[in-house]
Amino acid sequence: MSVNVLREVSGNKKTFFILIAIFSLCAFIFTLVFFQERIFVLLLERGDRELTLLQFQRALYLYQQASLLKPWNKEVKERIDLALNIQNDPYLGMEFFKRTGASKIVFLLEKAKEEGNVEELIKNAELLLSSDMPGLATIPLEKASKIAPERRDILHLLVQLYHFTNPEKEKQLKEKLREDPIYQIIFAN
Repeated sequence: MSVNVLREVSGNKKTFFILIAIFSLCAFIFTLVFFQERIFVLLLERGDRELTLLQFQRALYLYQQASLLKPWNKEVKERIDLALNIQNDPYLGMEFFKRTGASKIVFLLEKAKEEGNVEELIKNAELLLSSDMPGLATIPLEKASKIAPERRDILHLLVQLYHFTNPEKEKQLKEKLREDPIYQIIFAN
């Protein structure tokens, strides 16, 4: 009798913990989808000068996970620019990219910063932060930035080419690139 009671209680406990786990997972996903921008902003609201590299990496990691479920919005883009603090203190932003193994694309970010083109800076940073840039991508990017620095559309397409893993998307981008004569110079030899 007592054995049956124990089995019933332990069975109920297992069910209870399983339900709690499922509920917690749903709550976490809901938070990421609907409140990810606010969470990201809160993590970055320590002030430009007080924001440490570790805090910035933590915020970016959280946002990176959330951005898989929901695209970036304008407020978050502005906060990223603020967090990088590129206009007032370029060291923090550039140091972050160098430490995360992305030093090869720093040239593009610095050029956008010098021109005061925040949208271009965000566009490049957005692609970089939302993907693990393969090393091979840096070769055509560096060539393109030296040969045709004014051709931002080409640079953007090149970044996308190495950003997407979808073969169909890659094929479309390559076809679009081949239409431009600059493409042949970039990839010659």
